[in-house]
Amino acid sequence: MVLVRTDIGCSDSQMYDKDLDWDPTKKTFFLNEIEPASTTYFVRHLKFDCIPVYGKLYAETARKMKEQMDKNPTAAKRAATKRVAMKAAAKKSAKATKATKATKAKRK
Repeated sequence: MVLVRTDIGCSDSQMYDKDLDWDPTKKTFFLNEIEPASTTYFVRHLKFDCIPVYGKLYAETARKMKEQMDKNPTAAKRAATKRVAMKAAAKKSAKATKATKATKAKRK
C-alpha cells in the first residue's frame, strides 16, 4: 500500500491564474497538490520520477469520480449537504470554544 496526501480544490467562480482556461460560470475541481512526504521511503528507492505517474492516476480517478457523481446527482447533493452541515457545526464549535476562553480570561 502506498500512502499519498492530496489536496483537491474546487472553485465556484472565476480563477485568476494566467495558465487557466476554464469556464468561470461552472464549478471547477482541480488537483492542487500531491504530497508524497509520507511515502519517501518508497519514492527515494525508485529509479524514475514517480510524481507525474501519481498525478496522472489521481487525475484519472478524479474524472471517474466526477462521471459517477454526474450519473447519480442525488448522492452528490447528499454529500455536499453533509459537508455544509459539518462546516456549520465546526464554526459553531469554534465560536463556543472562543467564548469559553474569553469567559475564563475574564475570571482571572
